Amino acid sequence: MTGPEKNIGRGTEENRFLQIAGWLEWLEEKIRFTFWIYVILAVFVTMEVIFRYALRMPHDWFLEVAIVMSVYSGFLGSALTTRERGHISLDLFIARMNTKGQRIIHIINNITGILASLVLAYYTVEQALFLNEINSRYSSSLGTPYSIQTFGVALGLLFCAVYFFNNLIKILAGTDCHAEKKGGH
Repeated sequence: MTGPEKNIGRGTEENRFLQIAGWLEWLEEKIRFTFWIYVILAVFVTMEVIFRYALRMPHDWFLEVAIVMSVYSGFLGSALTTRERGHISLDLFIARMNTKGQRIIHIINNITGILASLVLAYYTVEQALFLNEINSRYSSSLGTPYSIQTFGVALGLLFCAVYFFNNLIKILAGTDCHAEKKGGH
């Protein structure tokens, strides 16, 4: 293809990539509540410290609720950090590469992130299903299944894969100005 035909095809491809990226942006708005889970957890821990040490009335269910909230907020927060490319990066070599080399490294990095997140999510779901099968629960008054926190890990990993995919789409569509400014993820 030469001339206008090449541009027409590429424009359509870019529009599809941008449309998918738009859907992913919508998804990001839906999990922004993660910050509030951290705030609620901090208030909850403070209240339990007061109950345990000042009032001498500890709750037997506190630990399981705190663990579940920590897992969900941590892994959903990790997904949001993936979206914003806030994870630790080693850009010593990437920063010295030309734009095309950086683009290739970012594509490889995002594909690797997608695959790793999906593989880990798969095995985490397998673990959660096993925990459900053997009816594994906390031994407190709530008796929360262990699989609840395990599904939180899987959910966060799936969102990480989605945001790696989102980053990949932006790079492939040529709309990712962020990739040239930062070295990696």
